[in-house]
Parts: sequence; structure tokens; C-alpha cells
Amino acid sequence: MYSLMIVDDEYMILRGMSKIVDWEALDVKIVKEERSPLEALAYLKEHPVDILISDMNMDELEGTKFLPMVKKLQPDIQIIVLSGYNDFEYAKISLEQGVIDYLNKPVDPDELEEVIEKTKGIIDRAKRRKENSQMAKSMRIKDVLNGRNSIGELDVDNHQYYVIAALNADQDLADILPSQEHIIGTYTSNHDVYIIFASDETELRLFANKMRKKEITALISETVSEDEIASVAALLEKYLTWFHFYGPSKQVTSLHDFSYTKKPLDVAKMSNDLDFEDMPVATFRQKITKDLECLRRHCNAIEDAKYYARLVLMAIYGTNQLVDANITDAVAKIEHTPSCSKVADLLTDFYTNYRKNEQIYPEPINSVVKIIKHRYQESLTLIQVAGELHLSPVYLGALFKKNTQVSFAQYLNAHRISKSIELMRTTDKDINDIALDCGYQNANYFFRVFKKQTKMAPSEYKRMIKKH
Repeated sequence: MYSLMIVDDEYMILRGMSKIVDWEALDVKIVKEERSPLEALAYLKEHPVDILISDMNMDELEGTKFLPMVKKLQPDIQIIVLSGYNDFEYAKISLEQGVIDYLNKPVDPDELEEVIEKTKGIIDRAKRRKENSQMAKSMRIKDVLNGRNSIGELDVDNHQYYVIAALNADQDLADILPSQEHIIGTYTSNHDVYIIFASDETELRLFANKMRKKEITALISETVSEDEIASVAALLEKYLTWFHFYGPSKQVTSLHDFSYTKKPLDVAKMSNDLDFEDMPVATFRQKITKDLECLRRHCNAIEDAKYYARLVLMAIYGTNQLVDANITDAVAKIEHTPSCSKVADLLTDFYTNYRKNEQIYPEPINSVVKIIKHRYQESLTLIQVAGELHLSPVYLGALFKKNTQVSFAQYLNAHRISKSIELMRTTDKDINDIALDCGYQNANYFFRVFKKQTKMAPSEYKRMIKKH
């Protein structure tokens, strides 16, 4: 709705204006009715208003003095004046002060409605022009941050700048930015705000303190030259992605302090410290959350957290040969997870499956599962197993997939890979020997299947878990 303030020192006029038309039907809300123009000015200092209806002839402060003061406080406000005098001079002065219309008392309701509709149109057009202008400037700032344009094209007389990146801060900064004279421009991307700030350290500290009061997560660069703006902006964007994943710090930090004060942790050692035997799900979740929080505190890369998650998944998979849990799907979800908390959720869900009792299948599927678990080292095929059970391979294959949601070959490969993970964690056997022990006569085929399921080469996994 459009906000409206009415100022008139005559009580009956003020009271009557609120009832003369259906303001709600006009999409207008009266936010303030005031008899004192001085009190009205005090209100306007703190509250934006779209439309002002004001008397011109008031004892405390003449309209000819009041209106310029209003315009100084709120240049975009639209003013409609009232007067009991049919005085051309009042009308002339009003128009000189940017008043859009002049109404004689007593006010005609139809005429008032007509003027209000006209005023709303003026406000809408002005708002669109302002938005278009702001958008155009924002696009120019984007081009400067991306290195496609020089900041000199913005007619800025400066040689040193700060670049600021604020996480999810478009709403929080809305009431701060307009008052900052040293801000050259801003660009907003998915609620993150990038700011180019002229190099005035005192003003920058004041602006940073305002962000701190709102608990905004922000990074501020050191002073940079025109040629350095794009590279610093790219670095800030990378770190905002980090905050999106690990979570906001609610702190305003210098880019230097954030980048160089922490030593990343070794994720392989962290995953090796997990002991799954008899660990309750709640304890597992606490451990995972604690480890991920440690990675955040030590500024480990997002890739480290996802790598840690993959190692944990594989450890769970290898410990219990959890064929019913789709590790390929779980790894894929980890890779596409946008936040640290979601990683913890996925790991907890996977571990919850691990803690469940072994799936019991109906016959003949239960017999097939037992054959796979006891004879996975052999060159098993669906035709061979179906023959042993005196069933049609087509019938058995369809029935097996209906009950397990995977094919016979997929189930067999999943069990073999889980066994290979267990052997790599618990023995010093060569990878080629492990492949043979798990039923793979062709080591290259084993490598392909292992990497497809885990997104990691067997040699890479073994190297990581044996590092410590």
C-alpha cells in the first residue's frame, strides 16, 4: 500500500480527511495524522512516506516554509496541499515547491480520489525510473567487479578502493547503504552484496560497525588499486561460496585475516578416527557435526568436507558390506550438497541404514543373496545361480530387481566393492590381490567399478587411509 501523512492544524479537518474517502479501496494507508507541522517534520526524519496532504495556512509554521523542509528530508515525497483561501499566490508557491496538486477546502471526495490516483501513477513511474537507474548502475558495477570494464568509466576520482562482500545481506543492508556517501556502487547476486568503497578508512570502520550490529557476515579487502578490483572480487566470491556451505560467521572480517590465519586439518586422519562398532546414531551425528565444525574453524576447503564425507561413507560401507545402501547415489548426493548441515544429514541417514537389521528377503531372493555373500570370490552369473535354484534366469532376474531395486550384477558388484574397502582398511594386501580376492579376474575392470561407485580410485583411497 501507499503510505499517507495528513498535516492540518484544524482538528475537524484532520478528522474528516480520514473518513472522506475509502482509503483502503484506494490502496492507501494513513500512517500519521498530525496537527503540528514541527512534529510532522520530526516524524518524517525517521519514517519514509509516499504522499503528504498538508494545509498551507498553519499558525505554527506556514506551508510556504514547511514544504521546503519536507522536501529536504524526503525529496521523493509527493505533496498535495489544502487551503481555505482561493489564493493564486498560494497555488503558485505550492507548485514551485514541487507540489503535484492544490485542493480548496472543503475538499470534494471525487476530486480527492482523482488526485490520489494521479499521485499514485507519479510514484509508480518514479519508482520504475529509479529501479531502472539503479539496475543500470548495478550492471556497471558488476562489469567492474568482473574485470570487463574499468572503474574509471564511472567517473570516479579515486585511486584506492576497498571491495566488500556481504553474505545474504541485501535486506539487512537496505537501510544502511543509502546513507553511505563513500560507496561507489553495489551489485547483488543471489542476496549476496558486493560493494566498492572509496578508500576512506574512518568511514569504512563506521560502515563495518553498522554491519556488525546487524550480525552480517562480511569480508573486507585491503586497499586495492583499480587493476586489482576484479581479482579481489573473484577471491571474495570464492569465500562467500565457502560461507554458504559452512554457514555464516556473523562477523565482519578482513580478507587477510580470514585467508591466512588458519592451518587446514587432515581429513583422512579425521575419518580414520571414527569407530563405528556399537556407536549409537545420536553419537555418530555428534561426532560428524563436531568434525565438520572443526573443518569450518580451520578454514578447510569445501572439497575437504566432501572428501571427508566420502571417506566416512566408504568406511561405513566397508565395515558392514551394506549392499542395501546405494553408495553410488550417496556419493553423488554428497558431491551436490550445498551446505555442511546437509552433508551431516546425508551421513546420518546412511549410518542409520547401517544400524538397521539385515534385510530379510523372501525366497528365492534370500537364497541368491546368501550365494553372493558366501561365494562372491567366484565368477558368479545370473544364469549359473538360476540353474542352481532351478529357475528361469529371466524370471529370477526380474524377481531379484523387484525385491532389491538393483540388478543381480549391480548387487554382486556392490558386495565385492564393499569387501574390497574392508580389505584395504584392514590389510596391507596389494590392490591387484584384493581385486582377485573379491572376484575380479581383471584388475582394470575392478578399478573402473570401484571408481564408478565411490568417485575415487582404489589407489587413492588406500593411500589416504594408510597415510596415518
